[in-house]
Amino acid sequence: CALSAAFHSLPTRRSSDLFVFLLVVCVLSIMVANHFQNRRAVLSQAERLLDQATRTVIAKVGHYLSPAANLVQMTSRLCDQGTFSLDSPEELEPLTIEVLRSYPQLTMYNVADKHGNFLMPKEFPDGHIDTKFIRRTDNPPSVTWKCRDRSGNVVNVATSTQLEHVEQYDPRGRPWYKGARDADGSFWTDIYVLFTDQKPGVIASYPIRSADGELEGVVGLDIELGQLSEFLQQLELGNGIALIVNDSNTLVAFPDASRVVKPSDEPPPSKPAIAPFDPCPAGVGGKPLERLKAVQVEELGIDAVSAAFRQRKIGKVDQFSFESRGQKFLASFTRLPQEVGAPWTVVLIVPEDDFVGYLKRANQTSAIIGIVILCFAVLCARVLSNGISQPIIILAGQIKRLKDFQLDQPVGVKSRIHEIQSMSDAISTMQTGLRAFNKYVPATLVRELIHTGEEARIGGQPRQLTIMFTDIADFTTISEAIGSEDLFVQLSEYFDRLTQAIQKHSGTVDKFIGDSIMAFWGAPHHNDRQAIDACRAALMCRDVSEELNRQWLEQGKPAFQTRIGLHSGEAIVGNVGSNERMNYTAMGDSTNLASRLEGANKVYGTQILVSDATFRQVTDEFIFRPVDIVRVKGKQQAIGVHELLGDQKRTDKDVVDRCARFVVAFEAYRVQDWKKAASVYEELLASCPDDSLAQIYVQRCRLHAAAPPGPNWDGVFELETK
Repeated sequence: CALSAAFHSLPTRRSSDLFVFLLVVCVLSIMVANHFQNRRAVLSQAERLLDQATRTVIAKVGHYLSPAANLVQMTSRLCDQGTFSLDSPEELEPLTIEVLRSYPQLTMYNVADKHGNFLMPKEFPDGHIDTKFIRRTDNPPSVTWKCRDRSGNVVNVATSTQLEHVEQYDPRGRPWYKGARDADGSFWTDIYVLFTDQKPGVIASYPIRSADGELEGVVGLDIELGQLSEFLQQLELGNGIALIVNDSNTLVAFPDASRVVKPSDEPPPSKPAIAPFDPCPAGVGGKPLERLKAVQVEELGIDAVSAAFRQRKIGKVDQFSFESRGQKFLASFTRLPQEVGAPWTVVLIVPEDDFVGYLKRANQTSAIIGIVILCFAVLCARVLSNGISQPIIILAGQIKRLKDFQLDQPVGVKSRIHEIQSMSDAISTMQTGLRAFNKYVPATLVRELIHTGEEARIGGQPRQLTIMFTDIADFTTISEAIGSEDLFVQLSEYFDRLTQAIQKHSGTVDKFIGDSIMAFWGAPHHNDRQAIDACRAALMCRDVSEELNRQWLEQGKPAFQTRIGLHSGEAIVGNVGSNERMNYTAMGDSTNLASRLEGANKVYGTQILVSDATFRQVTDEFIFRPVDIVRVKGKQQAIGVHELLGDQKRTDKDVVDRCARFVVAFEAYRVQDWKKAASVYEELLASCPDDSLAQIYVQRCRLHAAAPPGPNWDGVFELETK
């Protein structure tokens, strides 16, 4: 009676709200009681399933690693017993090769004695096995490579007695050797990346000792770990993740094998004074090999994985539940048994919903009845409120897009409410004005000013930029040959296509100067890949120009031959001009040098000239040929100049080979070997008679051969043109 009186004393809407509330409370009470009762049983079963999966992984890893651990110990005992002698590595070679053929996961056998003598059969990705011998105690010391084909037939045996070749590799300084020596037993190295296989690997090693305990050498086996990642990928864990890590949280295996390694950000090692002695083909299918490194767990970027490792470090337990981004997970950390050998840990991380998700779905089904009643109660209110709130939400979103300078989406609000429609029309008009303004000012600059709330003012700051200048060859002659209106239309089409190419690769178009374009990378926003983006833009500008020229020639119009200069360096970038009208631009020596490089194309008959400063940042990404070392007018310091010809991955082999010959010729030219340089340049000219650069150097070589410049010649060409 009291509850009934309470209902009657409330307004109708509040009474219905109270009724819905009581109904929801009853339904939720039943659902929660059932959920927690069943949850305990399901999670108990989940722990048993995780334990079973962990045992499966441990068994696989043990089976995968045990051949290497057993074989290095067996080899050590055979040497201890005198079955094989470290002084005669040829006796041991057949056994090591047969081992590599019998176990696909083993890629290299390492046998080294205390004197630095070394035997190393290595299986390459294409299946062939080459053997390297280092004999430091011979007179003279030597390095020998025995090269085989995929059938195992020896196709070449090459030996070098150069001391530099012998000293380039000393096994006694390697971690696998020192680790086994110091451990006086089985030793496992840290995870590293097999260079030719481009996959993670580890070395199991074991010492060889004489009867009196003196160290005689060390045996090591390289194990490629990629198959463990393939195994984890096939492991049935629902939406869970299985991974294997070492004690430093470096990935050993992960279901996505491509994420176990990544490009190394360390500087490449300095090149040795003499090239390594390696006469055997690598057998990697012609693919370029990257310098890679193993990935740390935190570098995966998977929130649940990172959270699990942090929680384990805090809680010091191996099985636990945790939460990441609002989702609950179960985690299991199990260290490999000592008999497996490797000091690794198997980690399983599974969403709790994989086990209790069906309970949630059952609860959701039970809640549908109450939700339907609740939805019916609020439906009428929503119909009324949407007529006002929805258009305002859309307009608010449009204003936010205008703040981000996103001007392409039209304002699509139509409302019978006068005030809302007036607001929509005003925003549409403002968007049209901003779209027109965007054609005169870089959008990134305006977007930055809007976000910071600052007013544009005169001033600049030093920034590292990559600057581009383009120009049209013989534009004055072309402009005299056609009408001004036709030239204006054709030049506008040309500027439009090149501007699209520059902006597609994150460039900022500074200005149009007659028939030239000035653009730069690295401002207003910082860009770590500015040199790469600039080179890609230059190549795209070249391709776009060639495409336009084909169309114009078919239409009877003159072609525009584009010349481009690129340079990376420090410049002052900012607003210059007056308080009433200003221009966002870059100024300084770097800008002038980029312009001079564009003009230097006329001297060498080239199309895209790149300075040394840019070349050094992108040499692994693109194909270049050396052009010259020049000193531009007004500068004391000489710079190297290179012609950009294409992308490393998409350039024809003939072009790559031709560029390599240019490198050989230019190096000979620099050391005043006129005969060799002239011979290579003449060969290049014969294969391409229109190559202006080859013509220039053939003539230079002949002049220098007839009148040598002397020992103080630095090879610098004084570039007088601007």
